[in-house]
Amino acid sequence: MLDEANAYERGMDDDLTLAKRLCWDSYEWDGVDSDCVAKDEDDAWDYAGEICGYQEDFIDRARDLLEVARKAVNE
Repeated sequence: MLDEANAYERGMDDDLTLAKRLCWDSYEWDGVDSDCVAKDEDDAWDYAGEICGYQEDFIDRARDLLEVARKAVNE
């Protein structure tokens, strides 16, 4: 959560940017071996766009994380 709080403090409260980061991070730690390993953050985001509703889910999660970060910064 520290990264999200830092991003908010710097004024980078772009839901899409955070959503892409969440998507990329999920590909790094999910442990699933695949022939379709994402090369970078944008590649992971493009792949997520092929699955109906996947990008929207990450955007919703990003909004939730930003709200938590905003509350943490204000406390």
